Amino acid sequence: MVLQLFFLITLCISVSSLNAQNISLRNILQALDKELSYQTILLLQGNNECWNGEPFLEDTPVLITNKNKSLYQKDLFNTNLIAFVCLEENKTDIMEVLYSNLEDIRETPIILFAFSESQIRQLFVKCNEHQVLSVLAFIGSDRSLVHSFRKFPKFQIIKRNVSEVRRYFEPQLRDLGGHVLRAMPDNVIPRTVVYRDAHGNRQLAGYLNEFIKNYVSTINASLEIVWDSVPEHGMTGFEKLIRKSEEANVDFPLAVYGVELESSQMGMAIEISSWWLMLPMEPNMPRSRYFLNVGLQGMAPMALIMAVVLCNAHRMEAGLGPNLTRKTPSANIPKIR
Repeated sequence: MVLQLFFLITLCISVSSLNAQNISLRNILQALDKELSYQTILLLQGNNECWNGEPFLEDTPVLITNKNKSLYQKDLFNTNLIAFVCLEENKTDIMEVLYSNLEDIRETPIILFAFSESQIRQLFVKCNEHQVLSVLAFIGSDRSLVHSFRKFPKFQIIKRNVSEVRRYFEPQLRDLGGHVLRAMPDNVIPRTVVYRDAHGNRQLAGYLNEFIKNYVSTINASLEIVWDSVPEHGMTGFEKLIRKSEEANVDFPLAVYGVELESSQMGMAIEISSWWLMLPMEPNMPRSRYFLNVGLQGMAPMALIMAVVLCNAHRMEAGLGPNLTRKTPSANIPKIR
């Protein structure tokens, strides 16, 4: 009985080891192709030992670069990429090249080939700081375990057995677990309207406010307005909104701007609605009141003086004084009998 149990355990270990060996990079690529439908592979090589001669898919273009080359990928190549990064032991400088290459396309799936779990943790922390969330990692040539991390509601590293994986890249922004998102309005009517209620508390209205509240509710998050950075009166400048976003002090700038401000692509924001919020609303006013409100009654004396001057312009040219009374000759008056 003991001998049978020993052989059974040995057989299970052998089968597990065989399954782990059968999981090659090519198998993972085929599964990822079905999951992501990527069209280009980007290879960043710190060394050439990560792939161990494993072939990539023949019908997929491969871009190969290293830590000495930085290339802005967006608008130049097909942005439906998947990136593979082969790291050196105790070195992570190639990651800075990766962040530069993936500028404006940080949603690109990334697979890291590291040397240890401690290096993977260090890499994941940096990826989280750079808002690069679609990241997996393997240790060396071991393809049996895949590492990933979860950003929300708190940072957490996850290990999964590759043979049990149904989806490699889990969506990070589908459920934020109650995470607080910070928004900053531009205070441009009717997009965002900042006002105070009856208790003197600042409130926000406008169609962008309703939009962001609906969106936040769909991803299981809560919304906080960064009132300290919103002016009491007037608009919030575009530069301030961008700076606060880059400094990670604001998650959502509540504003509408064209893409041509930060891109070579031209565009224009168009707002169409069946109604508009107009504040303040003036009361109805008779047409005659407009002339009084403009102050035209104060110009009446000047208009009278100008009329007298123009009527006597020919007399003034002849050196005569103005004739304020005009008499009609009696000969021209018909007599009535």
